[in-house]
Amino acid sequence: MASLQPDLSPDQRHRIDAALKRLHPAPLLDLINAIDCTVEQSDWLAGMAPDVERSWDGFQVTLATDPAGALMLQEMLKHGGANASLTFTLPDGAGFTSTLVLDLNRLTGPWDGGPLQLAQDGANAVLTNRIQSPVDLSDLAALDADGALTMLPAERRLAPGETMSIALPAGSKPGWPVYTIPPGDAATLEEIRSFVENIETNVLFINVINYANHQLRRLDLRARLKEVPGSERAVTMNEEQTMGEAAFTLPLTVYQGPRTLEFQVSMTSLAGTVTTKGWFQADLRAGNAVTLNWDLLK
Repeated sequence: MASLQPDLSPDQRHRIDAALKRLHPAPLLDLINAIDCTVEQSDWLAGMAPDVERSWDGFQVTLATDPAGALMLQEMLKHGGANASLTFTLPDGAGFTSTLVLDLNRLTGPWDGGPLQLAQDGANAVLTNRIQSPVDLSDLAALDADGALTMLPAERRLAPGETMSIALPAGSKPGWPVYTIPPGDAATLEEIRSFVENIETNVLFINVINYANHQLRRLDLRARLKEVPGSERAVTMNEEQTMGEAAFTLPLTVYQGPRTLEFQVSMTSLAGTVTTKGWFQADLRAGNAVTLNWDLLK
């Protein structure tokens, strides 16, 4: 599911407001979704029938696919292939058009603030890039106590997650950033997890090792998925409990691609010596059961 909001930066909205104030001292600016109108959509690609829900500030778009279609969907989202035309009709018959764009190259951040989180720290404005793409910051608007505007030059490219500070004039507070988002690599669906439904998968470990034959007191097992960072977990198993299970949660885009199980076994002997073997690998596309035998561990 994707949340689509108007593609207007904070600076563009302030410029619109300033232009309206030249026509009226107290203009009221509403999003077209917030007023009484009808909306029709068209031009989705053949075979694509997303669920589109209108809200006051945008649209919620849900695209469903099976595992086999996940890669195709991701490629479409990387190349702007999932778009639709919108026609808004007001009660007086006036019409306006717009476009819904699902494109991993055009992630611009939340509607209210854009990609740059803005905060004040004493006499400084602190800006942090909160999207997965670089952002070119050209200026920062600052407002004094009377509302007078000063544009502070920045001329800085902020990498994803990067923070910078700008000194504010005395008595001023930060207003809004002026920025552009340069062309670059598309984000992935794994990074934009709101697009992707998760899939649960289990791996069964079957222990056929005779502890007494090999002077073992215990086995400790850890498992992880190579393609899913942070997935490592312990698997409970002992001589009486000969089967252990590891449950993993992974995005659909990982599930339908390579899935490599990595596991490590620590053996504690009757004398207390601990020997660790692995990480071993198993291709889960061939099956979700792994047998632990002495030939593997010796």
